[in-house]
Amino acid sequence: MTSAARTLVDLCRELPELDAVATLDRALLRQQVDREQLELALERARFVRGTPLAGRAVERSDGRSESWLETAWRVRHVAAGLPEPELQVEIWAGGQLVKVVDGWLGAQAMAFEGDGKVKFTDPYGGKDPAEVLWAEKRAEDALRALGIRVLRPTMVDVGSGWEAFRARTVREIGAPVPALQPFTAVPRATGRLRPATSRG
Repeated sequence: MTSAARTLVDLCRELPELDAVATLDRALLRQQVDREQLELALERARFVRGTPLAGRAVERSDGRSESWLETAWRVRHVAAGLPEPELQVEIWAGGQLVKVVDGWLGAQAMAFEGDGKVKFTDPYGGKDPAEVLWAEKRAEDALRALGIRVLRPTMVDVGSGWEAFRARTVREIGAPVPALQPFTAVPRATGRLRPATSRG
């Protein structure tokens, strides 16, 4: 068992649930630990106070979430009893990759994009913010042209505005699926590691 897995389990016994899951998501994304190591650490700490809390965090963690915002949206979405989304799904049409969406409900043809402000105000890789925003708009337009609905949870939506966003999601899930153009949805096995930001 690695010391990283043991340290993470110790942290998750004390942290609030969302922070615990986000911590695990980040560690899994960075390949600092794997799920088998976390399970072993849980087993060895099974008689320690708070281990059941850590176990729930491990169960809910997913290294395909690429930011705190994506984790927060996923945790709240699933806790609300909404259909569990597939994460990091490639949408292909006409032999071209249209976009990789952060969350995907295939039965409803709904995509979720959890992009914080930093993606557009301070993008990494020396990209121009205006170009990033324009590319994002074109990609979303292409998704909508296929009939795919796109919801964009924000930091407010996963916090004080959650009830309104949840209600909107429920309405969209219950609405008839629009006429769809041919496309293929391909889940990725891993997330993409990007520079750390402050919950962006």
